[in-house]
Amino acid sequence: MKNRCKKNIIFILLLFFLLVYFNFVFAQTKLEIEYPGFTPKSNKTILPEYVKYIYDFIIIGVGLTALWYLIEAGLRYLTSAGNEEKIKDAKKQIGAVFKGTIILLLSYLILITINPQLISFQLPKLPQIPQAQLPQTPISPLATSDLLGRIKEMAKTIRKIPDEINSMAERIQELTNNCDCNNTQPLCFCDGGSESSSCQPRGCYAGPGFQPCPDQLEIKENQKRIIAWKDEILYYRNRALSEAEDLKDSIEEILNERISWYNQKITAEQKLLAEIQDDVGREQQQRSINDLIEQRDWLIEERDYKDDLKQTLNELADKIARLEDPINNMSQLPDECLINVKTNCNASCKGGCHDIKSGCEPGECSGGSPCPSTEIQNQVEEISPLTEEINSICDEIINIINNIKETKEKKFQL
Repeated sequence: MKNRCKKNIIFILLLFFLLVYFNFVFAQTKLEIEYPGFTPKSNKTILPEYVKYIYDFIIIGVGLTALWYLIEAGLRYLTSAGNEEKIKDAKKQIGAVFKGTIILLLSYLILITINPQLISFQLPKLPQIPQAQLPQTPISPLATSDLLGRIKEMAKTIRKIPDEINSMAERIQELTNNCDCNNTQPLCFCDGGSESSSCQPRGCYAGPGFQPCPDQLEIKENQKRIIAWKDEILYYRNRALSEAEDLKDSIEEILNERISWYNQKITAEQKLLAEIQDDVGREQQQRSINDLIEQRDWLIEERDYKDDLKQTLNELADKIARLEDPINNMSQLPDECLINVKTNCNASCKGGCHDIKSGCEPGECSGGSPCPSTEIQNQVEEISPLTEEINSICDEIINIINNIKETKEKKFQL
C-alpha cells in the first residue's frame, strides 16, 4: 500500500512538471482537432493553447483522484470495525493524499512566484506598432483600382513634368551662356632667375572666387533637379507600359469574350427568327436582335477606344524613353565648363620679373565661354519638342478616357 501511494504521488508530480515545460518545447504548431469541452477559437489555434487545455484537464483529474482516494480511505476507516491494521492503512492513505496535494500546491506556488509565465501558457506578444503616415507624393494618388481612372490621373501628373524638365534645361543653358574665361585668374611665373627672365603665364586658375560661371551654385542645383525629374518621369514610363498591359488583358479577357458571346447570341436569335411565322412574333424577335446588336456595337466601340489608348500609352512610354539621354547629357555637360578652362582659356601676364614697382603680375584670361555651349543647345533643342509631344500625348490619353466614359454613360442611359 505504501509503495503504491508513493508511485502515484511521483507520477502526478512528474506529469505536472512535464506539462509546465511543454510551453517552452513546442512552437506555434497549428492543430485542427477538437477535444471534449474545448472549442478552439479557429482552425489556427496554436499548440500552447492545447497544452493549457491538457494541463487544466490533468489538474482537475488529479483533484478528483485525490478526492477518490480520500473517500476510499475514509470508508475503509469507518468500516474497519476496530481492525488496527485497516485503521493504520487508512490513516496512511489519508496522510499520503494530503501530502501529495500539499506538494502539488507548493510546486504551483513556487512556479508562479518565480515567473507567472511558467504556468500561464501564453506566448509573448509584440507591441502594436502604429501605422506610419505615408508621405504625399505625386505617385500616391495613383493607387486606385479603377484602371481608366488610374491612367487618367497618371496622364495628368505626367503632364506637369515635361514643362519642368524643359524649363530647367533652358535655365541651365541660360546660366552657362554667362560663363566666361575672363572670370578666372591667370597664373604667372618668371621663367628663370636671370635678368633676361620674363613673366610667363602658366594657365588660368578656376578655384574659389575665380569660377568661370558666376552662377555655379544655381547651375548645380538645376543639374540635381533635372535628374530628379528624370527619375520621376521614367517611373511613369514603366507605369504606362504596365497600364498598357492591363488594358491588353482587359480587351482580350473581357471585351473580346463579351463581343464573342453577343455574336453567338445574335446568330442563334437570327436562326430562331427564320423559324417564326407570325408577323408580331417576328417583329418582337427582330427588336430583341437589334438590342443585342446595339449592345455588341457599344462593346466594339469601347474596345476600339481601349485599343487606341493602349497604343497611345506605348507611344507615351517611347517618347519618355527618348528623354533620358538628353537629360543625362544636360546634367553632365555643365561640369565641362570647369574642366575646359585648362584648354579653352588663354592667360596673359603683365610686368616684368625684375620690375621693382609691380613685378610679374596676372593680366586676364580670355577665350570666351569654356562651356560646351553647342552641345548644351543641341540637348535643349532635343528636349523641347519631346516635352511638347509628351504633353500632347497626355492630352490625347485624357480625351480617349473621356470618350470611353461618355460611351458607357450613353449605354447606361439607353
